[in-house]
Amino acid sequence: TTVEIPAGAPTVTLSNGEVYGTPLPASGGVPVNQFLGIPFGQPTKRWEAPVDLEDPLPTSPFNATMWGRACLQVLSDTASYGSEDCLKLNVWQPATASADADDLKPVMVFVYGGSDQFGEAEPYNMSGLAAFHDVVAVNMNYRTGPIGWMAFQADVDANKSTGNFGIMDIQSALRWVKREIK
Repeated sequence: TTVEIPAGAPTVTLSNGEVYGTPLPASGGVPVNQFLGIPFGQPTKRWEAPVDLEDPLPTSPFNATMWGRACLQVLSDTASYGSEDCLKLNVWQPATASADADDLKPVMVFVYGGSDQFGEAEPYNMSGLAAFHDVVAVNMNYRTGPIGWMAFQADVDANKSTGNFGIMDIQSALRWVKREIK
């Protein structure tokens, strides 16, 4: 599917497709390009390791103007929140940034807290870091609670990784940063 890029939208080319975002005005700092909801992993399978997304993005160019859904979380004995298709990250870049090797910006990656029980990237808008500190800022969603940390004896017995899916999601996002951030 081909999508028309809105006038004035910042664009970047990743290894798996073009992405457009939202320009944010300078409010004391420099203008910032905001890219939200970029997939870094395939939709997750419950209690399995993430699979890095290297396939083409679902649309070309990819609309990175909306936050990705939070990862599935337990709210109570009878309620949950979020989606299992949640491995999305967000990037804020000074609008003055370029891919010129002499002008690369430092990269800051933020992993939200929540005692590994809850949380999501959306409340953490990092545009101020990019605007006032001349850095590229990144945050990501990762699985929390039992979806991210439950261990199963059958997996232990089979020598499979178990109980660290949230950490593996973060590692997958960091691999994306290493591969794509320039």
